[in-house]
Amino acid sequence: MLPRTWRQGPPAAGLSSQCLSWRPAERLLSDRLMSSLALMKKECLRSGTLSSASLKRRFLKKRRVAPGAQQDADRDCQLCKCSIFSRSGGSRTVRRILTACVLSFLALLGSVSMDLSSKFDLLHTTEAAYEELTSCRTIAILQLVRKLQKTRGLFTKDMGNETLEPSFSEVVFPMLDHLCGEMMDHRNGRGLLCSVELAEFCQEITWSVQGLLNASLDTNGRSANGTSVYSVAIGRLLDIWGTVEETFVQVKQDSNWGDVLSARLLVKFIELNYQLMDFPHIATYPDFQNEWTYVLGYLGFARVMMEHLNDCWLQNINSSQRVKRNDIFDTSRWQISGDGSELLSGSHIGIQSLTNTQQCLFDRAGPALRLESRSMSSGLSMKVCLLAIACLIYPVVLFSFKQMTEWIQNYAQSLKERTEDLKRQRQRAEDLLHQMLPKSVAKQLRQNKHVEAESYEKVGGIRKSDLTSVSLNVV
Repeated sequence: MLPRTWRQGPPAAGLSSQCLSWRPAERLLSDRLMSSLALMKKECLRSGTLSSASLKRRFLKKRRVAPGAQQDADRDCQLCKCSIFSRSGGSRTVRRILTACVLSFLALLGSVSMDLSSKFDLLHTTEAAYEELTSCRTIAILQLVRKLQKTRGLFTKDMGNETLEPSFSEVVFPMLDHLCGEMMDHRNGRGLLCSVELAEFCQEITWSVQGLLNASLDTNGRSANGTSVYSVAIGRLLDIWGTVEETFVQVKQDSNWGDVLSARLLVKFIELNYQLMDFPHIATYPDFQNEWTYVLGYLGFARVMMEHLNDCWLQNINSSQRVKRNDIFDTSRWQISGDGSELLSGSHIGIQSLTNTQQCLFDRAGPALRLESRSMSSGLSMKVCLLAIACLIYPVVLFSFKQMTEWIQNYAQSLKERTEDLKRQRQRAEDLLHQMLPKSVAKQLRQNKHVEAESYEKVGGIRKSDLTSVSLNVV
């Protein structure tokens, strides 16, 4: 039914002379339709921000549908189109991203774990080096070696360089028992009591010395190279503490063991000087000469590599003797044999200087290793904490990302459904427009063009019910 508003002229013979105009009804319908279209566009834009793909498609007008009204409707509603990927494709993309994140997290965890493993190994070796210098076992061995050296010197002076086996047993075992009992109340570098550590150690030393007496000595209590049984026992104690060769292998793995190597070299060199002072004729033995050269060469190498040893050597040996040259490899003052008062080998001054150097080394190396161990421990603690935080945050981030992507997919699907609904409503409005107005007039209204009024010479069959239905349809 066509809604038309009639503007009549003066009364005439009939309706044939009436002039009909479309202007008021057309303007009313145009305003209503334009407001409806503006409302639909506003709702579409309010539903969410258009993606870049939809903005791009907004300018792509090569899509051809049916000509006429359908083509115009597609062009006008181009703003409301959003590029929505399918749910299956979106889910597949999300799974790929999550898989990449999980793999990156596992790679990060593996690399950090390897780094932490190497750092923990380095920490353990550093703590072992500190334990080797400050343990109750080391303190007991060095004290026992010092007492045996003094006892050997006394016996060689008083008994004409003859030491009998019974006298050795009577002296050494009571000395060992007294030392073990005295050390029970002492504490190591970490502040722990020595009772637990020394209980097994003292028993091991007792068995070792007893086996040494039964296997290595002849009836006169002398060893094959002319040194007394005390020298053999001291050598056994130093081997129990650790050999130079074993320590050198540890230094290759961790430079912090350099101070332990320096300490063992100094203790060994002091023992050689004691032997040379107590038994001067031992300097003619090839084994002693080789061992002297070997230890002295390693001492020169250790002075080059270890700062603590070189500083203590310069402070206690070169400074005390007013040495003008500071050549590390100059061993002229430590030759086994030679003339002149400048020789330090086998002399009280040389032994005292070496003893002071040893004490200086222990005083410096122990705190330095302790500080290094604490620094490494704090650094590892920080890395472990950061790794734990990352392990906690990463799953939370992945779960949040999954939730966000699901929300975006749901929102996109909802936006697509609303867009389709708006398109259906627009199509219904256009259909209604075509039912109420002629096609040419509806097209001009949709294009915001001026609609010219049309006049009809004769109109017949207009009923009052038509006018009533027009008003109802327009409302």
